[in-house]
Amino acid sequence: MPQRCYILQTPATVKPLPGGIDGFRVDSPRVGVPYEISGSAAASMYNLNDLQKKWLTSIAQDHYRTIGEPLMLYSTHFEQAPSEPMPESLTRNRIKAPKMTGRAGLTVAENEIREAQLDILRKPAPDITGALQHARAALECTCSEVAGGKKGKFSHIVAELELPIKLRTATDALWAFASDRAVHPREDKAKINFHEAELVVALVTALCSFIAQGKAGEQGLR
Repeated sequence: MPQRCYILQTPATVKPLPGGIDGFRVDSPRVGVPYEISGSAAASMYNLNDLQKKWLTSIAQDHYRTIGEPLMLYSTHFEQAPSEPMPESLTRNRIKAPKMTGRAGLTVAENEIREAQLDILRKPAPDITGALQHARAALECTCSEVAGGKKGKFSHIVAELELPIKLRTATDALWAFASDRAVHPREDKAKINFHEAELVVALVTALCSFIAQGKAGEQGLR
């Protein structure tokens, strides 16, 4: 098998996965962390540009540094890697993976944010419903994790965070809006457009980052 990094096309150590799993483990000095790749993805040839290589490297690094295990890359990772810069609104605020070590719920939230961003950038047309569903899930996971794993009605979970009342109301309203348009769509309601969906994803990204990193000062985030 070729001893090369499937992301960067640079020298790497490639070994079959144990247990008959269809895939390979790749140790690439340039990526800096090990990652795994499915057999079907490894068999395909992807013409990645520099931005796509950087994005795939980043998610492999974030995943490994967050949970200590290699990320498994599938064909969809390569096919959906953004080929052009994300809008600034989606990248200005980002959940910082190194801050989340050992917090499984926040790892899930970070992955949901990534999926929401990919759906917004999907070609030839954005998947607006998918973006809203992932954004909603990210907000749920973040709030639940920071609230000590509390389950139940979202408004009750948010109350556990002891946010200022107006921010609590805004968080609940943002979640409700995403749920209303993505989870319970109704024909008599105006369809959400791309710019509204992009705003929701950007707001959820910023809010999840704020809550996850505990930047509430003396407001009692726990």
